[in-house]
Amino acid sequence: MDSNNSKNADAVFSLSLLSGGAAQKNETRLLLKSNEKAQKYGLVLSRKQAAAIIATRNAALQRTGRMEFGAGVLGRIAEAFCDSPWISQEDYEQTLHEVTGLFYEFKNETMDIVSDD
Repeated sequence: MDSNNSKNADAVFSLSLLSGGAAQKNETRLLLKSNEKAQKYGLVLSRKQAAAIIATRNAALQRTGRMEFGAGVLGRIAEAFCDSPWISQEDYEQTLHEVTGLFYEFKNETMDIVSDD
């Protein structure tokens, strides 16, 4: 990506974060809502952990040059992985950080052929 495109991508990404307060609260709410299902498997995210995962998502969006509109996929990712017998409370947050980054890389690599669901 040349420097003009890079600057434009940064500007667009920054613009998408202008509504950050409300969007961040909504994304946090949706991610914490996934605790309802995850608790059945002994997994729970704190508000601080949810905020950290959202920061990972924001970094992944910027790194991959992607934007997200409306409700993101973090809650759906958490719900999809919470029933895995290989995830424990001790590594739940870290797993979600890693899967979140991989999700956006995968979306780019497949040129969005695969849906979010």
